[in-house]
This record gives sequence, C-alpha cells and structure tokens, in this order.
Amino acid sequence: MKNKILPLIFGIVTVVVLAILSVLYLRYSEQNHINTAKAFFDYQIKQLYKNIDESKSSLQALAIILGENAAVTECFLEKDREICKKNINKIISSIQNAPAYHNLKLHLHTNDIVSLIRSWDMDRYGDELSSFRYMIYVSRQGNGTISGIERGVAGTYIRALSPVKKNDEILGTIELMSDFEAISNFFKNQGIDLFVLLDKEINFERAARDGDEIMTNYFIANLKSANLSVVPVIQKLNLQQNGFFVQGSHYLSVSPIFDASSKRIGSFVLHIDKDFSDKKILSENMFLNPLF
Repeated sequence: MKNKILPLIFGIVTVVVLAILSVLYLRYSEQNHINTAKAFFDYQIKQLYKNIDESKSSLQALAIILGENAAVTECFLEKDREICKKNINKIISSIQNAPAYHNLKLHLHTNDIVSLIRSWDMDRYGDELSSFRYMIYVSRQGNGTISGIERGVAGTYIRALSPVKKNDEILGTIELMSDFEAISNFFKNQGIDLFVLLDKEINFERAARDGDEIMTNYFIANLKSANLSVVPVIQKLNLQQNGFFVQGSHYLSVSPIFDASSKRIGSFVLHIDKDFSDKKILSENMFLNPLF
C-alpha cells in the first residue's frame, strides 16, 4: 500500500511545484516585459523633448534670418498691405517646400505689439496682442530672439520670435509657428502613437476647429496624425499625473507640456499596444544608445 501512496504523493507534489514555478515564471516574464516597456518609453520621451528642442532651435535660426530679410522689412517700411501680402506669400511658399516647415505660419507684430500681418489670415490684423502673448512681451524686454510653446489666437504652436531690423533699427517682431504634425509622424513611422493634448481651460482662446469635441477636457493638437481609436483608452487616464500606465492591452506614458512661461498647458501621451509580435517595436538594444 505504501509503495503505491508514495509515488502518488510525489506526483502531486511535483505537479504543485511545477504549477507554482510556472506562475512565478509568468509573473517574472510579465514584469520583465513591463520593465522593458518602461525603459522604452523613457527613451522615447527623451527623444520627444529632443525633437521639440530641435524644432525650436530651427525656427529660432530661421526667425533671425528673416528678421533682416528685405521683403519682411518692406512690410514695416512701405505701409502697403498688398506689397506685404505678396512678400509674405512668396516667403511662405518657398519655406514650405522643406518638409520640416510644411505647415509653417508667419506673423509680424508692430513695435506697439499689434498684429501687422498673418500668413494664414491676411485680412485679420490690427488686434492688440500684449495682454496674452508672453513671448512677445519677453522679447520686447530686451531678450530679443526667443522660442517656446505658446498659445495664441491661431492655437498652440511651437513658436520662435526675433526682432525685425533695418540698419540695426528694430521695426517690430517676426514670429514663426510650427504645429506638432511632423513630430507626430516621426513617432508614427516607428509604430508609436503620439497625442499632443492641450487643456481646454488653458488653451481656450482660439477659433473653434473640427475635432474639438472628441475629448472632454483636451484639444488634440496633432489631430491629423493621431490614432483616434486609442482616445477611449486615454480618456480613462488622469492626464495631470505623469508616468507609465497599463490599460488592458495598452502601454501608455504621460509627460507634461510646458509653455514658454513654464506653465503646464497639457500633456504628451505616447502609446503602443502590448502585443509587439507584429510591430517589433521593443528590442533589448533599442534604447541603450544615449541620446545626448
């Protein structure tokens, strides 16, 4: 009898031990996968901010160049709007041939901080801007060229401002504005979803647009390239809380958007699906190379 019981007990113990080991291995494997995803997102967030800094620097350099361009200074000196319209249209058409500046906008401000001409709405001008445009104010306080993220009548953009000069005389200010679509497409090409989400309470002073109703409390600034199927997942997050999150079959990372005055105006959200078998987004070496 004992000869039969001992093998049975041994078999049961073996099954239990194997089951426990299997559970522990699965938990370890899942935790290892999550840790890999966290490291991956840490890398991608650095890449995101690096791309934004590069965009600001590029716009700033271009603003400095255009600040001494004869066609731009003519807008201030000649006081002829038709000539100014032609000049600005020519500049924008030329610049937009470069993929990085495909959706570039240009805005000129007078010395008393009044809109002189907008490349995207040339019939709207003469409105006073000093009450809500922090970057223009800082530029006029002697800081000259400045770049950052800021909201305006047209919306929230990556912006750069520089004085417009003629023989060292400052005539006004030139502002270049770039949206987030190029950066969004950069991540999209890697199989990563980027959402540029702007708090509606902070970014409300702009013209209404299609898609404003998609999210309750946020505008989607990169609507053209955003994967809207992920919106219901994002809606469940506390977008004021930064960090890495797992929602069902989704991995997400939330990081802040600060404007030029260091005020938080929204959140960046990066997303990938937990099933990487087809996308092959994650790899052990993908995020090991330093960015800087």
